[in-house]
Amino acid sequence: MIKVRVLKIFERLRAWPAVSGTKALRGRLAGQYRMRTGDYRVQFRIQEDRVLVLKIGNRDRFYDD
Repeated sequence: MIKVRVLKIFERLRAWPAVSGTKALRGRLAGQYRMRTGDYRVQFRIQEDRVLVLKIGNRDRFYDD
């Protein structure tokens, strides 16, 4: 179930910056990161000492906005 997998990503992000599997985004998304779980992506950015989740979705058209 995707909900469980995404919740596991949230748990992992609590250990930021000691988190593996993240990818820094480039271009118009510079300053943001993503983690993936199967066909789903979690897009986030770091603001001071917080991880702000911006978007969760299927990889199809995930970056189309």
